[in-house]
Amino acid sequence: MTVLHASDWQKKYPEIYASLMQNEENDEVIDYLKEYPQLVTLYEPYGFSKFYGSARGHFYDVQDITETGRPHKTANCWTCKTPDFTNLVNETGVEAYSIPFEDVQVQEGISCYTCHANDPEKIVVTHTYMFDAVGDDFDSIAAANLSCGQCHVEYYFAPGTLATTLPHTSLESMSPDAILSYYNNDLIVDGEPFADYTNPRTGVRQIKVQHPEFETFLGEGSIHAGTYTCADCHMGTVVTDNGHTTYPNHYLTSPLDNEELIANECSTCHADLVAEVTAVQEKADARTREVADLLVDLTEQLAVIVENGSMTDEELAPIRSLARDAQFYWDFVFVENSNGAHNPTLTTTCLDKAANLAIEAFDMLGIEKTISVDKEAALLNASHTGRGTANKVETKSGVTVIHAADWAEKYPEIYASWEQNQENDEIEDYLKSYPQLITLYEPYGFSKSYGSARGHYYDVDDILETGRPHKYAQ
Repeated sequence: MTVLHASDWQKKYPEIYASLMQNEENDEVIDYLKEYPQLVTLYEPYGFSKFYGSARGHFYDVQDITETGRPHKTANCWTCKTPDFTNLVNETGVEAYSIPFEDVQVQEGISCYTCHANDPEKIVVTHTYMFDAVGDDFDSIAAANLSCGQCHVEYYFAPGTLATTLPHTSLESMSPDAILSYYNNDLIVDGEPFADYTNPRTGVRQIKVQHPEFETFLGEGSIHAGTYTCADCHMGTVVTDNGHTTYPNHYLTSPLDNEELIANECSTCHADLVAEVTAVQEKADARTREVADLLVDLTEQLAVIVENGSMTDEELAPIRSLARDAQFYWDFVFVENSNGAHNPTLTTTCLDKAANLAIEAFDMLGIEKTISVDKEAALLNASHTGRGTANKVETKSGVTVIHAADWAEKYPEIYASWEQNQENDEIEDYLKSYPQLITLYEPYGFSKSYGSARGHYYDVDDILETGRPHKYAQ
């Protein structure tokens, strides 16, 4: 098949073509290694530890991949950069993935063919691996989400063929937990779970997550997945000057920069979308950096132990496994590109799991690590696995919790009765009343400190001021 390029459609769709070309304006590149110096350690010795810039607009795809500081040997790296390679794979099969990078004839980057094949009136999934990746759920997913999801996904290069492959076969199996389980238990290479690289100083076989926007936006906890598509928020429609004609805008932007979209759509639910999203992203970024520092510390501690030989490989195996899993959950958030905005709930959950797993690894090394608890909020969003230390307080839903005091004015009598629980302040010292407990519960914490529960009014004070200090968030 001959690929029809954007310029071939310019005369028929002049406004759309002009908006597509406008993506040249998206030219900012952030040097992630300067912005997040932890990456030099976390991705060692992978190419991303040596050169890692943020993605620019699709206009620069070919330039960026050919001028990268991470030179490519084989053609599989062209997968989501040009329709010319997509067509080559569709015509010749998986063998195309392993040919030399330089042998691919490229005329343009991501363009009309990528999402429409040669029919601009339809949305077409041109990357056939997407059919396997969602299986029977294909027809239930909005076409626009499938179109963007062809490339904005987590993937790996299949050992042997180097074919671009997604680590899931349905919507249910594309959660971070399910993907990690697939890498750990199903994708076995030479007797070991799949790894993109191995840290030479720690021996940890790491997974390098790609850019799982599709899995994140459609994942558990997403607020807008059933209402909006990628195109609704990042493209939208444009009304021409005559006021009668509309066309899909192909200038891809953040919805925060689309004043018309915010005014006509987002403002029906959001009083100040920009402020709300900015707050989500700032919190996610701060937490991402905090967990990155924790993972760097774990890496360095492991490196010392490996170097001095104080633990055997058998003893290190479960700790390496925890370090691998922790970095996977962290990376799932870091590389997702929305900084928490696509799914604040899943973002918080992944970062909490990363922290919990890392601190469990520290525990196995005999090193105590804690993360501060915000007593004022006192709502712990723990790992679903129940493992790990108490994390800095986040709401489980990823939205602002409305507390009792916020309802005092609307429900004064109920609020007053609720506050009356302050009167339930009596504590019975069970170890004095039932001295047998010291023996029966030895050496458990309840043999050292055990008071009866007071009213709910005192829950936070009692758990934080107990004589049985807590390590874990559950």
